[in-house]
Amino acid sequence: MPRSSTDIPPSTLWTLGVGFARLGAPAAIVFLACFLFSLVSQLTLAGGPDLALADTRSQAPVVMVVFDEFPVSSLLDEHGEIDAERYPNFADLAAESTWFRNTSTVSYSTAQAVPAMLTGLRPVGGKAPVFAAHPKNLFTLLGGEYRMNVVETYTRLCPKVVCNAPTVAPVAVEQPTSLYSDVDSVSLDLLGPPLLEDILLPVTQNWMNFGHHDANVGKLLDSHQAPKQYHSVHTRLYKRFVESIKPTAEPSLNFAHVFFPHGPWWHFPSGTQSSIGASPAPGLDGPTDRWKARFLTHQAYQRHLLQVGFVDRMLGDVLARLRETDMYDSSLVVVTADHGISFRPGQSRRGATQVTLPDIAFVPLFVKQPGQEQGDVVDYHVEILDVLPTIADALGITVPWRINGRSALKDPGRGTIRVRTRPREAADGETTAPFALAVQKQEASIARKAALFGTGEWARLFTVDPHRDLRGRPVGSLNVVGSSGDRATIDHELTRRLVASMQFGLPFVTSPLQGHLTGSGARPGRALALAVNDRIAALAATYGASGEIRFTALPPESAFWNRRNLIHFYWVDGPAGAERLTRLKSD
Repeated sequence: MPRSSTDIPPSTLWTLGVGFARLGAPAAIVFLACFLFSLVSQLTLAGGPDLALADTRSQAPVVMVVFDEFPVSSLLDEHGEIDAERYPNFADLAAESTWFRNTSTVSYSTAQAVPAMLTGLRPVGGKAPVFAAHPKNLFTLLGGEYRMNVVETYTRLCPKVVCNAPTVAPVAVEQPTSLYSDVDSVSLDLLGPPLLEDILLPVTQNWMNFGHHDANVGKLLDSHQAPKQYHSVHTRLYKRFVESIKPTAEPSLNFAHVFFPHGPWWHFPSGTQSSIGASPAPGLDGPTDRWKARFLTHQAYQRHLLQVGFVDRMLGDVLARLRETDMYDSSLVVVTADHGISFRPGQSRRGATQVTLPDIAFVPLFVKQPGQEQGDVVDYHVEILDVLPTIADALGITVPWRINGRSALKDPGRGTIRVRTRPREAADGETTAPFALAVQKQEASIARKAALFGTGEWARLFTVDPHRDLRGRPVGSLNVVGSSGDRATIDHELTRRLVASMQFGLPFVTSPLQGHLTGSGARPGRALALAVNDRIAALAATYGASGEIRFTALPPESAFWNRRNLIHFYWVDGPAGAERLTRLKSD
């Protein structure tokens, strides 16, 4: 049947123009003009390419979930196995699927990694993540025979004529008040080539109010809008996708690219969300995208792992839906991620170097074939380029275009890890390592994570500190030597009110607690203990930012009572095991 290629509305092109103008600087305008024609031509191909439709007789439903910014090491214990206590749904999936344990991405960038995954083609710089630039992809491959149930939150690879309805971006789901002010920033970030990421406003840590400062985010918190918007936009979109999975007369492709566990790390494994409105990652230097102080880097890592626990619940929702609709046994289920993230002081969050390569490169890949009941673990090297040919192989389909990937079911046997990076970080645009060396680095990364945060019960995660043995102990059992004239002030009046009178059942919790310290004893790098209801709930190290001495403390949800909570802060002096605590004044 005839198919159209244009999947970009005129309003988006208008938004691109507005966004370019907002950059303002003459040098930026000249630079943008150089590639604007190339970019727009990708979005508005006249006539368009022919769709590459496969001939398939398969009746197996396909369910594919692509998570975001998700290193496989986050799931693993010290033995390199899935931590089943923290992540039971991933463990259940692994027990009945093939886990390709050494799967690597090909790019640090979603805009390159997801198209590579869905086309089987190695990424080429400058291509926008849209259908016109990648017309041969998973959606067009199955579009002739399969009913499409597709949620794309970053790319626009499925044309409307295949998907029958526009795909949905998360900023459009609940129509938050900040939608129109966000559209220009979001569209540029979605559609611009990777080189633009050095110029555009950062949207990697906040998925709303991208052009605003923390003060404005705080105002949103005070009006209850920040937690409500974030929670509804992301979790409800996924919930709607899960509910839309159902048996159909024709085979179906159920696909969702989900922006989790990507930062900001606001969710706990239970699904509750932090109510903070300040910087979601105070340890990250925005201009360089590098981690700063050790404590702040480790706390961000903690919060990432907690959000991976939330992702485990999300996966559990999909698996439960497949079982309750009797689709699980007959379905081809693919669960993977676009790229990883690194949490190392002094190193880039996403830039792949020889230090961060194992964190950025290795991602989860689970493939449950129709009728598969027994799990298997495969240790040879697979790339995300192999995802598309693996799906085709499992469905008995021949891919009708030349691809770089090969079916993971037939041992691609790749010998080199290659991760495309920002041009400034590698002369040839890639960071590479021999596969065997990369695996050794991955094992060291897993061991480092286990040493920092332990495995098994979640309580061990909260004890990253030389004074970790204080956590959970009653203040009355500790050596409190007196009171200090220094003062600790929690950010935002609403947060202080919530702490004073917490109510269970709310979709958010007041953790982490962030604020600033004043007084002669307030200086960076000093140990601070947070007591909730006269029991030590979290430990922190102070840091300097914007002319203040600040803190960020991460108590578990269980530290709070379903009523008035008493909050006190203490300086911690002395060596581990012989600490002296001094109580601060607090607001």
